[in-house]
Amino acid sequence: MSFFIENKVLKRYTPERGVSEVTIPDDVSIISVLAFSGCSFITHVFIPDSVRKIGLSVFRGCEKLISVSIPEHLKNDFDENFKVYGLSDKVKITVRPAPSAPTKVTPPPPPAPKPQEAKPAPTPPKQKPSRTPKKSEMEMIFLYYKVSEDEDAQIYIENHFTEFMKSLIDKQDSDFIKDIMEHTNFLTCENIDELLDHAVEKVKKGGSFEIQFLLTTHKAKLFGLLDSARK
Repeated sequence: MSFFIENKVLKRYTPERGVSEVTIPDDVSIISVLAFSGCSFITHVFIPDSVRKIGLSVFRGCEKLISVSIPEHLKNDFDENFKVYGLSDKVKITVRPAPSAPTKVTPPPPPAPKPQEAKPAPTPPKQKPSRTPKKSEMEMIFLYYKVSEDEDAQIYIENHFTEFMKSLIDKQDSDFIKDIMEHTNFLTCENIDELLDHAVEKVKKGGSFEIQFLLTTHKAKLFGLLDSARK
């Protein structure tokens, strides 16, 4: 087969001996006027989907032509211009349906992530029930003396009072020290200075200033300095 094609325009077809069925190449978009005229031996012509326009008298003189296969978008043109194209009544026009768009295969959705098993919340460490700090033996004796004024308890406290007070200062137990100051006479001019010095050292090591202030105030009372100042 010999096709003369220029810029996608089929300008002329030259038949070959013994060839009766012609398939126009897919890159043709226009078939020019008289392109197949005089091709008396062709019987079948296949026009591809790429063709958009056909010229006048394109098949004039094609005496043995019996069928033309055309794409669906050319049907109206052939209905209106059947004779204009040079076709005889014996030619059967076969209209091919428009090629269906390729089915877009939608990939299956990715599998849903497996729900993560909820991890059991960590068990909070068991908190030991808060306990009131166990009072020392000396503290128990003092509390007993405060309500009973037992003479033996008093003697015992007097003999161990300075060391007992130092332990309270070390523990920063200002409430117990206030209790002693308010309800007993164990703090005297003889032991107040030693205890005040101990409180000062505790403050230097980061202890509270409150106990030092309490002892300083109590010392002033012991020596009558507060009463003199008030007068």
